[in-house]
Amino acid sequence: MFERLSAGIVDEIEERIEHSTTSILENCQSLETVFQQYFHVFKENEVVLARNLFSTSLDVANSFEELLEQFCDLRNDSSRLD
Repeated sequence: MFERLSAGIVDEIEERIEHSTTSILENCQSLETVFQQYFHVFKENEVVLARNLFSTSLDVANSFEELLEQFCDLRNDSSRLD
């Protein structure tokens, strides 16, 4: 009787351990995925700890012309003059 009882308890404990292990592994994989979304893989000489979400690529050669064009459009906007 006690052998069956102890075997049942051992089986239940083993199932709980297996379920817990699976759950922990799934959570770790999920956390790793989220972490990789926010932080890229570092190169050898790179010191950046996080990517700058507010930076943009700026084309310095064309920036003055684009700014001048936007200014002229704003200045000549007929709806603004009314």
